[in-house]
Amino acid sequence: MRDIVDVLISRVMKIDVVSVTIIESKMQVTDEREADFLLKVVTAQGETIIIHIEFQLTNDADMVYRMLRYWCHMTQIHKLPV
Repeated sequence: MRDIVDVLISRVMKIDVVSVTIIESKMQVTDEREADFLLKVVTAQGETIIIHIEFQLTNDADMVYRMLRYWCHMTQIHKLPV
């Protein structure tokens, strides 16, 4: 498998590698989320979408990751564009 990975990285992804370390790939996570505002909206064009609004009192450098988790959950559960 290592030879295949090396070829994928160097020839397909065009990454010039100095070193490669295998890391644990099992990711067991329990992730319960509650959005501030989650709205199902039908637009004037007839499109049904989800609008998600979060309020943040302080600047959080990791907010982008939190919003990505929200987006993944909402998209999978509601099967609508967010």
